[in-house]
Amino acid sequence: MSLCPKCGHDMGTQESAAATMVASIEAKSPLSDERRAHAAMVVGLAAAVDANPDRGALWREYRIAESAFRNVGVDSGDEFDRLAAALSADLGDTTSA
Repeated sequence: MSLCPKCGHDMGTQESAAATMVASIEAKSPLSDERRAHAAMVVGLAAAVDANPDRGALWREYRIAESAFRNVGVDSGDEFDRLAAALSADLGDTTSA
């Protein structure tokens, strides 16, 4: 449980927020098996963050996984494809003959 520092209101858990996000995305479009596995990883990391809120490494991994899950398919290409394109280079001899 996470309490608002200003009013003390129960803000819920990271796990419930992640599950809500997944359900919202799935309601718009069915998830592939790969996306469903990614969703399970996000929800699992959220539960780990709830159980260990003082572990910064968990927060970092959760934030990265959650952001990647949310942004897959944005701008008509997934995150991996954009990264691969950014890192690719032409192959061959680049010197003049």
